[in-house]
Amino acid sequence: MSSIVSVKGSQGYVISSDSIVFKYLTDATGNVTGKIKGVTRKLFQIHDDIVVVGLGNWNSYFPMFNKVARMSSSKDILLDELRSRGTELTDTHIYIFSRSENSVTCDIVENKQVRTNQSGAIMYPEPALNSMFLTLYESTDALRVRTTGMLGMAALVHAYNLFAAALCNDISAPFDTILFTNEGIFNFNGGATRLPVGDFC
Repeated sequence: MSSIVSVKGSQGYVISSDSIVFKYLTDATGNVTGKIKGVTRKLFQIHDDIVVVGLGNWNSYFPMFNKVARMSSSKDILLDELRSRGTELTDTHIYIFSRSENSVTCDIVENKQVRTNQSGAIMYPEPALNSMFLTLYESTDALRVRTTGMLGMAALVHAYNLFAAALCNDISAPFDTILFTNEGIFNFNGGATRLPVGDFC
């Protein structure tokens, strides 16, 4: 499944994802016949005020992200399209971050359902890594670091990602970690790919 961490701060979200993607191979009838592990970004900007992350089947979410970005419509229309098309995908998790005048919000599309205004998401391939992250992130020492602001939060997320990658071969550095705030996008490590991109084979 690979990984995403998004945690909310006073100015917006720290969003981080690793670089492993899974592409599913299908036969002429559409049946899945295999899976290939690749390395690429999963963090995409499709509008000045919209960033999306996809986990699961790259063949499902990436073409959909690219198609929605090509629409060059208003932010609200793009958000509606992402939510609607996301519910049509299987084996895929979509995380939609959007900015308005006064806030940054997170919507999650999983299991054909949309949950709006979420506080964030933590998903690693191993359940033990999820539990360990929450224990670390809520510890007394981590709370002190988090009070320093969004950069402190990003540093904690980045450090834990590297620890998790050492324990799990289904995630891998480099990790893209950004601060998606009311004022803009700030790259902590790596960044987001701007869509749309041209057609390719």
